[in-house]
Amino acid sequence: MTSDVSLPTRNPLHSIPSLHHQSSTQSKLEHSNVNYNDFDIDYSAPESLADQPLNNGDAIQVPVIEKCSFQQNTIRLPPDIAFQVHLMSQMNEHQGNDLNMFNEIITCIKKHAVHHAVDYTTLQILSQKQLVELLTRYYRLDFLKPILRTITLSNGTLATMTIFDVKALLIAFLNDPLKMREENFASNYDIFSGKAKSPRSTVDEIHTGSLWEPAQQKYCGDDPDAFPLGLACFYDKTNTDVLGSLSCAPFICTPTFLNIDCRNDDSNYMVLGYVPNLGYGKGTAQSQTSLMKLQDEHNCLSLITNQIKKNHDEGGFWTEVMGRRVCVKVWIHLIAGDTLGHNTLVGHFNGGLPKYIYRDCKCLFEELSSPIPLCSLITLAELQQAHLTEDGLTNHCKKNI
Repeated sequence: MTSDVSLPTRNPLHSIPSLHHQSSTQSKLEHSNVNYNDFDIDYSAPESLADQPLNNGDAIQVPVIEKCSFQQNTIRLPPDIAFQVHLMSQMNEHQGNDLNMFNEIITCIKKHAVHHAVDYTTLQILSQKQLVELLTRYYRLDFLKPILRTITLSNGTLATMTIFDVKALLIAFLNDPLKMREENFASNYDIFSGKAKSPRSTVDEIHTGSLWEPAQQKYCGDDPDAFPLGLACFYDKTNTDVLGSLSCAPFICTPTFLNIDCRNDDSNYMVLGYVPNLGYGKGTAQSQTSLMKLQDEHNCLSLITNQIKKNHDEGGFWTEVMGRRVCVKVWIHLIAGDTLGHNTLVGHFNGGLPKYIYRDCKCLFEELSSPIPLCSLITLAELQQAHLTEDGLTNHCKKNI
């Protein structure tokens, strides 16, 4: 049915549909003054004198007046179309929205209305904060909340460090049946013993490296109930804006028993904390030395690593993994990152021209170009001995942190 919509001019509010009209469905409005046939309303005006043909004897040439075909407030949209227009208008107010977001929202609403019988007239509308709080309470997800800790820096200023409960995150991962699946584990690896299922000379997964067996023996020993949980961690600064003011350094980990494909899947990452931008707002003329800045960063990192150390000192924690009761032994097996990040973690000199360029060996600068360098590695015992003398760490190009 097609009909023209005539709007009164004495009051523009009369052009707004009533609440009953807006809440009606398309089938209920088929006999109303709403046009549903692609809104094919004829906007043409009555024929005027200017549109009438002129006689051959007329000398007056009337110009053709062109007007925009769009006219406001000349049609009442159906309620479902009006809702979608309103939604699109609201989304366009926010920059950076995915263009597919509108389609996904509409599809979600239609799915719940058609297949799940959601009555939107009695819908309980919650804000995002209220919805998160409701789900947190129902599903008992309080352990996922970040903990804000205040750190006093070396210059007396305060910094807020965001950390998470490491033990709770690891338990949630180990108790997740979707993650703890045989196809997600490294090949030829027994997750409960921490050893290879059969002898193999191929070096591919983490447990085939030369440092895995000594680490597993150190933290687990011959305890039959011990569950070896080495962590492959990542630490590096990231920037979330072009100015660098919102930069932070996340400390991320994933279990080493996962295969390489799962370790590359960010859904298996666990963020243990964020180190904030400790230099923000201090300007270029800072009173802190490089050693003070490095110590501040390590003080922030200790809020994360101390949780792992505490777990080790307490002998691990008991939980259930794939139906088996085990005592989980946690340690940091490796930390990935760039050269700057690694030097920061071990306190190696970053600037200038140090005697030892690389942090793990005693190769001099001119020896680095040798195709087969004869490296003399710096051992942990040497660093412990260097702490006993005044210039011991400096001679190894390390800072005393």
